[in-house]
Amino acid sequence: MLKRRNVTWIAAAVALAALATVAAVWWVTAGTTKPVDHAPAVQVSAAGQVSSSTTTPPLLTGTGAQPSSVPADGVALATPSLSTALVQMPSANASLRAQALAPGSNSTARREGTSASRLPGVTTSATSVKSPRPASKAQMLGTPPSGLPWHSGVAVGFPSANTLTLNEFGRWRGRPVDVVATYSNWQSWSGLGDFSSTFQPAYLEGFQGRLVYLLPLSTQDDPQSWEAIAAGDHDTVWRGIAHNLVANGQPRAVIRLGWEPNVEGWPWTPSTAAQVQSYQKAYRHVHDVLKGVAPGLLFDFSIGCGSPMPDQTDRLDSLTKLYPGDDVVDIVGCWFPDALTTTGGSEAEWQQALRPALAPGAQDVVDFARQHGKGASFAEWQLVDMMGMPPAGRGDDPHFVQKMFAFFQANADVLVYEAVVDDINRIAGFSLSRGDFPAASKAYRDLWAAQ
Repeated sequence: MLKRRNVTWIAAAVALAALATVAAVWWVTAGTTKPVDHAPAVQVSAAGQVSSSTTTPPLLTGTGAQPSSVPADGVALATPSLSTALVQMPSANASLRAQALAPGSNSTARREGTSASRLPGVTTSATSVKSPRPASKAQMLGTPPSGLPWHSGVAVGFPSANTLTLNEFGRWRGRPVDVVATYSNWQSWSGLGDFSSTFQPAYLEGFQGRLVYLLPLSTQDDPQSWEAIAAGDHDTVWRGIAHNLVANGQPRAVIRLGWEPNVEGWPWTPSTAAQVQSYQKAYRHVHDVLKGVAPGLLFDFSIGCGSPMPDQTDRLDSLTKLYPGDDVVDIVGCWFPDALTTTGGSEAEWQQALRPALAPGAQDVVDFARQHGKGASFAEWQLVDMMGMPPAGRGDDPHFVQKMFAFFQANADVLVYEAVVDDINRIAGFSLSRGDFPAASKAYRDLWAAQ
């Protein structure tokens, strides 16, 4: 995800987020959202050819003063503190990537009609073609409300994971949001267990998608504490998290536990190959504790694509050596930025991104998932700005968006879900839905809505 910039910036962002949070709570408890526009079913070939037909997916509804019923597959909210949205890009100099988002109001970026031109080489057929039935692995989360063959959504930070903002994002892109990925507090054990500040269910009241919840496997103030975790020292915290999920309509949330353990900078990332077994022991223990309270939870083992692990002897070690075992994993995924060795600005770069020379890539992840009988995910795929973040990304890159969609379509048999990273209210970074990357933004809306 995205990392710390500096103390001054964090203080300013916290102040902005606090003001936005007050507004969000008022709107979520007193207002209602508009229904999402009906979106067409879509079929896109691996080459990028699009055809579509109109369907009527379930509406995403807001919440009034009275609580609305939430189905078994519905989602309650995890709203971590601002610091949980600060993450590190894999690079030798610990490059910064930041996302800290506030609740949204009505977007100023509205659809400009259905006759906009398409990406070069991407055409829309006038003949209606029904979308294929959702892949069996996607059915792990039920039928996608979006009408796509997989579950599609957005990854956001505190406090943008709220029904109003997610419904607005769905209206902007022309399809309901199936999943929202958001983060817990990983700064301290006390913060992780403080549900009043990290998990406020009212924010997602009425959201019809599924929560993807990122949980740390040690904390910033107690790094690499795997032996203590495996010994049960923090079981009270884990059980509290599980009980909170169940109590707030989240018995079947997706848990990204100890996410991106091959990415430098996380407090749970092994520094040497010798530490991997301790990481795995801790993962397995926490899995069992959480499942003991909420047996319906699903677990996503998720690496950072394009990032090698310490002391590796093979480029796939981040997958094969860190993997904690088939019995404690349901989904295999990765963070996938348009930067470093996972860019997609040209066809040559995209081919490298599928299988980078020194680390796993997108194709390696889905191949590994198939081999192990698991679903695949891309819980955070994102555009990266060309300035202010060494190493720079490709910025406004519609080719990357086009290739991602074609890749998802080509691997729909194993893909469970994907979520694009979006700093919806521009507190810390750039927003796809607010038009900061205009060409890529248009490509995303054209492909995901396929009108």
